[in-house]
Amino acid sequence: MPLDIRTNAERKSMSYYFFPENIDWYKYTPTADTVKMFHYAQKSGIFTCPGNYIIKRKARTKKNEYNSIMVGLTIEGTGYLHYSGKRFKLTQGCGFILNCNYAHKYYTDKHDLWKYIWLHFYGGQCVEQTAYIQNKFGPVFFSVPDGKIESQLREIFNLGGKTGQKTDILINGHITNIISEIMLSELQNSNKLAEIPPILNQAIFLIENNYKNNLKLDELAEKVKINKYKLIRLFKRYMDRTPYEYLIYYRIQKAKILLSDVLLSVKDIAGMIGIKNVSYFIKTFKYYENLTPAQYRKNI
Repeated sequence: MPLDIRTNAERKSMSYYFFPENIDWYKYTPTADTVKMFHYAQKSGIFTCPGNYIIKRKARTKKNEYNSIMVGLTIEGTGYLHYSGKRFKLTQGCGFILNCNYAHKYYTDKHDLWKYIWLHFYGGQCVEQTAYIQNKFGPVFFSVPDGKIESQLREIFNLGGKTGQKTDILINGHITNIISEIMLSELQNSNKLAEIPPILNQAIFLIENNYKNNLKLDELAEKVKINKYKLIRLFKRYMDRTPYEYLIYYRIQKAKILLSDVLLSVKDIAGMIGIKNVSYFIKTFKYYENLTPAQYRKNI
């Protein structure tokens, strides 16, 4: 039987999983002072995945939180991540950062087995930092092989089995460096892209000012005077979404603001953002936020 390294919280949150039999991993025991003040490691490991390796965690609420941030980085092979309603391919040098309280799934390519190094950590401002990275850059980042991020992950892995304040301080420093390097690498990658073309800004402006209406792709393309297929390509290149996906994304952001008003029903909010079918709204909201509107409202 494979070794089960899950915590009790993880067992409750995972709908299914498979751990490889031969794994290198450590569980960390930070001091109470470290937990109060710093980032601290929970677990880390290096997995070479068998063909049926898969991890899937359910969305959590405040009543049954699994408080952990996870960073993973592909060493070789190919993995896949499903997070925030999107699927990401993880090849060599591709990494991810995610909040384990939100539903997610990751697994190996059966024909190109995935080897990756990973870290679960918590503490400090890690939740806010992770949210900032995801909102600005998304959950996936790129790091050159054997670069600074992989080096920091290996330093933490090599500190596994050691305890004490000195170890905790070193780990905090490495985690801080990892978060900083993710931000810096993504800023550098984003700066490589040219400034968003004015015609795309026009299209975005039209979507954001007509999100309550059923703005059609043909109509949008006609208004900004561009071929609709070229418009789709521009959205995919600069926004990582199609025009329709951006419209839905923007509606969900507006819905999140409206959910803070307890006098508005979920049905009211659906209508206010241009979605007539409340069941479709609930399903779409959960697809993007890993929580239903009612669950999200409770967590505000």
